[in-house]
Amino acid sequence: MTDIFLKVLEMSVMGSVVILVTLLTRFLMRKRSKRFIMILWAVVAVRLLIPLNIGSVFSIFNYIPLNTDVIASQVQEAENAVFKAKTAATEKEAAADIQDEAVVFDELKNENVPDAVQTVTMHPLADTAAALQIKTVLACVWLAGVIAVAAYSVIRFTALKIRLKNAVKSGRNVYVSDKVSAPFVFGLIVPKIYLPEVLSDREREFVLMHERTHIRRGDWIRKVIGMAVVAIHWFNPLAWLAFFLFGQDIEMSCDETAVKDMDAERKQAYAVSIVNFARRSNSRKYLVTQLGFSSNDFGRREVAHRVKNIISYRKGTKITTAFMTLVMLLLAVSLGLNSKPVLAAEDIMTFEKIEAPAKHEAPFDYVTAEPASEKVSDNEKKISFYRDGKEISGKFCLPEGDGPFKTIVLCGIVDGPAYDKTVRYFTESGYAVVMFEPNITMEDYTAPAPNSGMIFHYILDLYAVMDELRYLSDVDLSNVYLWGHQTGGTVAAYAGTERQAEIKGMVLVEPEFEEYTFSEEPKLVVNIYDILPNCSVPATVVWGTLHPSTRPAQKAADLLQNGRLTVLDGNSYSRTFEDDYADRTAEETIKAFNSCN
Repeated sequence: MTDIFLKVLEMSVMGSVVILVTLLTRFLMRKRSKRFIMILWAVVAVRLLIPLNIGSVFSIFNYIPLNTDVIASQVQEAENAVFKAKTAATEKEAAADIQDEAVVFDELKNENVPDAVQTVTMHPLADTAAALQIKTVLACVWLAGVIAVAAYSVIRFTALKIRLKNAVKSGRNVYVSDKVSAPFVFGLIVPKIYLPEVLSDREREFVLMHERTHIRRGDWIRKVIGMAVVAIHWFNPLAWLAFFLFGQDIEMSCDETAVKDMDAERKQAYAVSIVNFARRSNSRKYLVTQLGFSSNDFGRREVAHRVKNIISYRKGTKITTAFMTLVMLLLAVSLGLNSKPVLAAEDIMTFEKIEAPAKHEAPFDYVTAEPASEKVSDNEKKISFYRDGKEISGKFCLPEGDGPFKTIVLCGIVDGPAYDKTVRYFTESGYAVVMFEPNITMEDYTAPAPNSGMIFHYILDLYAVMDELRYLSDVDLSNVYLWGHQTGGTVAAYAGTERQAEIKGMVLVEPEFEEYTFSEEPKLVVNIYDILPNCSVPATVVWGTLHPSTRPAQKAADLLQNGRLTVLDGNSYSRTFEDDYADRTAEETIKAFNSCN
């Protein structure tokens, strides 16, 4: 939920910029047809409801000095202070209790546990400490606000529906009720028109013309989308202002559509009807309808603007209409795209390709290149590693201070928030973190044997990343560690064994130990259990209690020359690291790596 909340914050910041640009455009085009500005209101809704991430040189955000991570980073910094204090207290408590609180599992009962295996359970973090996590608290407050706004709308909608249950049908999709004094459209799936009892023939004609225009244009759906926007972004006053002005523009745009073929006399009669209904409207009581002929969005001043808009409305020429539509569409595209980062000269590294070190014999023949980096923040860079001319996308996260730093190469997921919390713990503990996304295709998963090609290319990419670490000045090459999760654990175990002279230690989190055979040229057969006895670097295998058995992990720890098994409550089969299991896994990792020094 916290990740959703932070994403909503980012969307709200970006959406606020779009709202401000829309308001400026609305002012400059106040004498133009409202249908043009409706295009930008659509972009506002998309920005606030859909997490867009399409970069382009045509985006208006290229010219706006906006950092969408500011709010999230401020929240994160506050939480980090709590996180550090919490971690220190937890480690002190664990150190005092670890000897007398070992967990004994069914398959280990009555067996002699090897000295190399250490099974521990870290204490869950105290509830009071968890309550202090500012990000979580703010996320809960935000969710409560969303539920409150949504519930209020549903209650008012239901109350009005009950109030209208005795309305009498008076035509196709038209109902008359003595409970209303002004007409409006009401309903979600099948919108209906509700009229007051007393209407002249001319008033009824104009009313139905207006309300049917609303239905034909789908305006009631737009208003539901607008309510969703303010429910999600209830904390943003610009979202509420946008919703209010959007409602006004819907009404005036609907008026324009209704009167576009009228002569001056009929336009005047139509406008007089609006004034009459505005005077006696009681629709202000119904927050969720807001689509009435005498719209509750309008006070006296707004009614005057609406009437003035009707009287002054003129159909533009086809050329003018096409030109204005094109301008609005271009502006909409510019507002809908994200900025495309421009790399500073100091953040770009270009070098000639070099051959892989001679120690990598077949089947590990490949060509590398010096990596290129793009600065994201003071503590994060996007990194492009290379193998055989193909880019290996990754991240380089740095701790505070000056390097070079002890560095963890993480074999896992780069895109998405899966390891954000874990990486943050690593950097707060003084370690730099290199993450990368292996170049794997669907063919790698299916041929010649399931997953074998995937493992082969994953290992090659990890080898290339390890080769190219020497070009990163912030990496302390004498203190490099491998951390792998699930399939990444298998890859880390293989690379850590074969290239153990280059690393200080490794942590394997729920590694997938099985035999992989890559039978095509070059051939490769990988059975982790066969190679682990050759590994002498300190290695910790982390395993969860929710797994059916600890035997695979225990066997691996037994085979490692300097291995250790750590069993923690839970597991990470969900592939997310946002819970207490992630905290304790990160803590165990840092303890293991610190002990290597």
